[in-house]
Amino acid sequence: MCPVFLDHLSQLLIYGAYLLNYVGYRTGGLNLLNRAILQLEEVSAEDLDSLPSNIVYLYHFTKGEASLFSFGFTERKNQKSYSINGLRQVFEARKHLSFLYNESLKGELKIGETSIKNTIVHFCETLGQLSRYTEPFFLLNRLDEKSDEYKWSKALAKQALLDAIRNKTCTSFSPILLIKLRTYLNVALNDANTDSRNLPYIESSLAEIEEALQKYYAQTGKSVEDLEKLEESIDKKDLNIPPYRRFVIDNGLGLNEHGLYCLCKKGIEDNLTILSDHKHTEVAWAKQFEIILTHLLFDFDSARRAFFRALDDQDPNEVRNQFANEGVLFSYQATDLIQSFKICFSILDKIATACNLAWGVTNDRVHFHTYFKRKDVRQKIDSLPNNLFAIALFSISQEFDVQSPYAAFSEYKDWRNAAEHQNLFLVSEEANISKLKKDYPNVDYFVRKAEFKEKTVYLLHLCRSAIYSFTWAIRKQTIEFESKEE
Repeated sequence: MCPVFLDHLSQLLIYGAYLLNYVGYRTGGLNLLNRAILQLEEVSAEDLDSLPSNIVYLYHFTKGEASLFSFGFTERKNQKSYSINGLRQVFEARKHLSFLYNESLKGELKIGETSIKNTIVHFCETLGQLSRYTEPFFLLNRLDEKSDEYKWSKALAKQALLDAIRNKTCTSFSPILLIKLRTYLNVALNDANTDSRNLPYIESSLAEIEEALQKYYAQTGKSVEDLEKLEESIDKKDLNIPPYRRFVIDNGLGLNEHGLYCLCKKGIEDNLTILSDHKHTEVAWAKQFEIILTHLLFDFDSARRAFFRALDDQDPNEVRNQFANEGVLFSYQATDLIQSFKICFSILDKIATACNLAWGVTNDRVHFHTYFKRKDVRQKIDSLPNNLFAIALFSISQEFDVQSPYAAFSEYKDWRNAAEHQNLFLVSEEANISKLKKDYPNVDYFVRKAEFKEKTVYLLHLCRSAIYSFTWAIRKQTIEFESKEE
């Protein structure tokens, strides 16, 4: 490829990204980005593979950011439904920003620390726009561990997610949720780095929260002092929490709506239900899904426990086998890790089956990774009057698209088939996989344990997100049945 063209393209990407990130897309940054993207898309696949990594990273950065700003999602806060096609720019943004997020975890991203932090926050906002409200909390908390910079943008991202949960999921009312929203807004308000364009939103949101709290005081007779005592319990670290439950909390793997914003005793056990204090969730139609959800909770607990057991690095059996010198791992630990992986996929298939029961699309046996690709399923999702969480499930299913290089789990099909029906072995970091394949040609897959572990963590979060999305999708659908049962 012509070095002059590469240099020209790089400058376009860098300058366009700068304008978009720091000045605003309305000043012309978006036009520059689109020019660069159009030029890059004219490059052949062979040339793309040979591009320097910094150009590839900038391409994904600018394509993701441009897609996000083109959609203009901040103006659609109160929308109750979308068409899948209408969200195509958000799906496009997710594709590119998730690539960058995964690269950032590897420590290989070369677009500057400021852009990395901004991109991760925007990736979380993109997941939020797709109604995947639970995943971003874990991602933002991981970002918190790395740096205190951009505290205001992380606070606003968390506030927006919690506000969406409060207003769009039909969750039960909680004054502590209002307090947590107020806390995030005050963090942004008091941060000297906060973009001044956000101040009107922050101030109006604080006023709305204060009005809701005053209403709560009047109805319950509670005082400000009472709520301040409650506020002290938020995020409280109970030293007596058992190790397994601490693992669940620290890794954001709980299934508890209260636990999304408060880690008091009420927020640390799995108690997710379709029923809430919204009257329509009491309809008889929902009961058939309540028992399915309870089954999902127990299955997910089994997957988490298996993963937790697999974290024990002191397993004495891991080296006591005749293949240890070749790096092949046989142990309860390795078996638990594979078992956690398998249970998650079983859960996802059960969710697809339950969605099909709710939507009445087909009599065929369904699987999560293919169900949402069906034209009749996509049409059904578009027809639902409150379809935000059906959209979320569709979005999660895209993470398993083996045809997409940007799917979070494109390896799932081969690994799952090998784990379920063939032979999949975990190996150490030192193992020579090429030699193992040559020595054992009938073995289907040798996978490094560290890679398999990292993917299984991601899978647990996707699975948890799907359980929440299924719960909220059924809740929203109960609105349709309330009038029929009266």
